[in-house]
Amino acid sequence: MEKENLFKRIVSTVLATALIVGSAAFTPEFATEAHAEAFTPCNISMVANAENGNNTPGIFTMPTKVQHESRENKPYPKDQKGYFKFTLAEDSWVYFALSTSDHGEDDINVTTKLYGDENMSNQIAEVKYTYYNSKSTNASAFLKKGTYYGYVYAEFGALFGYFEGNVNVIGFGVPLKNCFNITQKKKKNKTIVKIDNALGQYSKYMQCIPKGVGSQSLYNDRIWKDSGRWWGDKKTKVLECNENNQYTFTVKKKSKKYTVMLEDMNGNRWQKTFKVKVKK
Repeated sequence: MEKENLFKRIVSTVLATALIVGSAAFTPEFATEAHAEAFTPCNISMVANAENGNNTPGIFTMPTKVQHESRENKPYPKDQKGYFKFTLAEDSWVYFALSTSDHGEDDINVTTKLYGDENMSNQIAEVKYTYYNSKSTNASAFLKKGTYYGYVYAEFGALFGYFEGNVNVIGFGVPLKNCFNITQKKKKNKTIVKIDNALGQYSKYMQCIPKGVGSQSLYNDRIWKDSGRWWGDKKTKVLECNENNQYTFTVKKKSKKYTVMLEDMNGNRWQKTFKVKVKK
């Protein structure tokens, strides 16, 4: 009996050890590293129209000092990391980019990634800043209300280079209700539909089709046209903006359900279905 109990204890210990080792082997290193740091709470500015977004304050600033490892005059590390988070109070379209404010050589490369969860497993967007052209890429997304998490990684750029200054995550948001602010002007036997172009220069186009379309068809080329206005349903129409920067189309004879799809300059889409009423 004692030998049997001893054998059971040995087996139990071995299994427990295997579970611990196995669990450690499958823990994402990046996520573990992120949890070791605190996410700095930040605010993202909301604007009624994206054309006003350039005047908003940055989302997150990381004071940064990095240099090439061969440089000896300054005791700076070769890279630096930062973490931030912000909360959207309502469904929104958001825009992101990077900038730097340096006090010397602008020798730095920066990558910022945005995630939909604090474990940083659901990447939503990524932007980069490179020293050789001192420019940032940009990213955008249609996001549901909730909290989002950012990771900033900065490293020296040029060989023997260094950087002293700030790395800035810049951006802003536009409420989706502004992007789909729909008005219907009813006349006899027809209704003129107008939709504010709240994304301005950041929009690619808006399309409409006279029927309800499910969200699973958001990127369906049998429904929506591509940038060359090919493909798509024959009833799909690419809308033009009027002099008041509004997308507009006219519905005649009878009331019917319409779906409109908005695409931004980076190819991200959102759509809305509503009924257009026609007065007889």
